[in-house]
Amino acid sequence: MGNSQSQDSVYSMPKFNENEYQQLKSIIGEAEQTSMNDFIPVSTDLLKEKLPYFTERFKVTLINLTKEEEKLLNIKYKNIKKSKKKALEKSLSAVSLTFETKNEILSRSSLIRIIEGLCKPTEDDPDRKIRKRFIQLYASTFSNDKEQQTNEEGEKEIVTTNTFIKELASTALTYYVAAVPKIKKVEKDDQEQEIIKEAPAPKFLKVSERIVNFILRDIKKVSVKEDLSKPVNFDDNEDEESTKVNEPIILSWEDFIKYCFESSPFSLLWEIAFCSAFITTSEFKARNFKNYRLKSMTKPRLNPNRSRLLTPEDLFIIDLSIPSFHLSEGWNQLYDSSSSGENWTVFSNCIEDQGSTIVIVRDKNDNVFGGFASHEWELKPKFYGDNRSFLFTLRPEINIYKATEINDHYQYFNDQSKSFPNGLGMGGQLDYFGFFISSDFQNGHSKGVSTTYNNSSLCGQNDFKLDAVEVWLVKEKERDDRLIDDKKLKQQGSIMDRMEDMTFLEMSGVKMYSKDIKKQPNADDEYWKDSEFDSNY
Repeated sequence: MGNSQSQDSVYSMPKFNENEYQQLKSIIGEAEQTSMNDFIPVSTDLLKEKLPYFTERFKVTLINLTKEEEKLLNIKYKNIKKSKKKALEKSLSAVSLTFETKNEILSRSSLIRIIEGLCKPTEDDPDRKIRKRFIQLYASTFSNDKEQQTNEEGEKEIVTTNTFIKELASTALTYYVAAVPKIKKVEKDDQEQEIIKEAPAPKFLKVSERIVNFILRDIKKVSVKEDLSKPVNFDDNEDEESTKVNEPIILSWEDFIKYCFESSPFSLLWEIAFCSAFITTSEFKARNFKNYRLKSMTKPRLNPNRSRLLTPEDLFIIDLSIPSFHLSEGWNQLYDSSSSGENWTVFSNCIEDQGSTIVIVRDKNDNVFGGFASHEWELKPKFYGDNRSFLFTLRPEINIYKATEINDHYQYFNDQSKSFPNGLGMGGQLDYFGFFISSDFQNGHSKGVSTTYNNSSLCGQNDFKLDAVEVWLVKEKERDDRLIDDKKLKQQGSIMDRMEDMTFLEMSGVKMYSKDIKKQPNADDEYWKDSEFDSNY
């Protein structure tokens, strides 16, 4: 593609905003370009180097797609008859689309045009043709027998739709868990200036088959026109004994390309991978963290920022499922059985009247499951809550069970009652909950099919033994500062925690003997408080 283009046909640059365009320039060079007619070279080696979290197959596909775009533009500018033009376009996929790419030269204008289509479908591309063409090229280049590659173990690898999702999810979740840059103010030449403090580069994250199966099941439900209000599960009518855990889902390339962008989890993984790689700058992240977070482009801060039960893919799926009303920049840990003690009274005091929470359990069989409660937990012998709550399983497989609205048995939290069950429950009926932790804090159950959430047993059997429990506060309860209740007094701590009250007593002649022996925060507390960045998983 060069100066052979018609001078009457001038294509303006894509309408990226300044943040996005700055990121593009950092990838494909600083040279000035005002129209599609200007040929400015971009090295394919440079392009591959600037995309550290894209797999080799994704990089090659992007280069092939750009080369194809250049051929199409050449056809367009040569004013070839429509019949011949169609024939040439049809044959493009067979031209120079191989796994190995040497250091070649691409047109910057073609690359920008492709990036725009991959990152932000425009009104001219409502069917996401460029995105779908990317998948077609990936499939045609790598899924043929002659193009089979060897994996890290040296075994022949058959490239399928599962492979594509695994590579996309690995790239997306690497960006998803990456630490967010910070704005730091410094003094320079007697003036205060702002600088962007870059976050540490994350390690490439390889996802498990669990999230691949979850995404494929969701796409398959779209392809077979199933009721999307039902939970993402293998087969709602299948007997529990015949259900094979983590059974691979097979989806043809044709169906995959046709329906994949109708799947919310897949579409979001795509947005995170491509937009993070091409158009989301460090400055944009630092200055717009809240908006960036609300679009689920980066994980919520975990305070403290590590969970024993949640992996990055678990966090992504739960975060995606939580209604936008509850989204917040950070999740605070209310309870962890390993550090808070395996005790119902402590557990109850920690989670009562706090706000929207996620309760996660691991049983003695290593199953991990739980629920999101949209309302604060209140001790009373009856059901309450609303349909924004849901149940989930995370291991051995990922499933989300949304409310069916058949009944309103969303949450249950009771203590010291002789007539009603004592414990924490979600869904189902009394003594027949969809998810239940007993107040003895050793046992629980998840029985049958809960009509509230249409879930099968979360742990694969009716009863389970508790091994670990975590509770995370997603959104704090809104409170009226003019009202002081017992719970708020507990949260404020003792008089030793209130400096103004302590100072007043000392001025009155009361000696505060306990002040000097008050427990000091440990090093870990100070680390989490002062840490500038979220740690990578």
